[in-house]
Amino acid sequence: MSEVAGRAFDLLESVAGSKTPMGLMAIAQTTGIDKTTASRLLRFLEGRRFVIRDEETQRYDVGPALMILAATAMSRSDLLVAARLHFPLLRQMTGETVSVHLRVDLERVCLGGLESEQSVRSAVTSGERREVFRGASGKTILAYMPEGDQIRALEMAAQHGAALEPLKAQLREIRLHGGHRGISDRVEGLNAVSAPIFDVNGVVGALTVSGPSHRWTDARMAQCYPQLMSIAQHISAELGSQSPRAASPHDRTSLVANKRSRNEARTTSG
Repeated sequence: MSEVAGRAFDLLESVAGSKTPMGLMAIAQTTGIDKTTASRLLRFLEGRRFVIRDEETQRYDVGPALMILAATAMSRSDLLVAARLHFPLLRQMTGETVSVHLRVDLERVCLGGLESEQSVRSAVTSGERREVFRGASGKTILAYMPEGDQIRALEMAAQHGAALEPLKAQLREIRLHGGHRGISDRVEGLNAVSAPIFDVNGVVGALTVSGPSHRWTDARMAQCYPQLMSIAQHISAELGSQSPRAASPHDRTSLVANKRSRNEARTTSG
């Protein structure tokens, strides 16, 4: 039974991790599961609405049941609950799109944000996953990850063809200045400035402001960075961090109090 469940989860992860809908053969090849077994398990997942199948193309995509689970999990994130109270002020100060990102092992996941009111703006894609060595948000998180996890992330970056020495230099700069300003770092024409967020165990995510390069310039990002850092530090304190660079894992009293206040915030917002 556990083997069957494991294969079903492998299939689900394959479909969810693909940028486009996948056919049966592609799913079977990606997961290493034979076509007959894959077809049977996909029918089961389809019946539970975790995946959906296009009748015309016969390709599989993420289903509504999985989206509901993901949305529910993200909405309950302590990081999102603490950060979203600051989104309106940060957008007002910068005029650009604000987003918060959660570290999940060697990836960062966008939990949500608040888009700029400008007609040309950076979009917030809740649930978007990227490796931590890509983009301002990811690199900001990577710079403060434990050494062992950093080594694993850099090994993965090398496997993806990233130049390690420039990346390591960027990480040193991030630690020196406390955050990262990315000029077309991940997407051409899109700039972003990011500050780390910590909880009692260390870096947990990043708060990011992004916008088109013609408006969200390096000078403008530098001007707004102190406010971004101040808000990120405030969120870190709400999550129980004792300092912007290091959390005290043995201090649980403030964490319990902060968690209680965030639960009250969920009740009010819900």
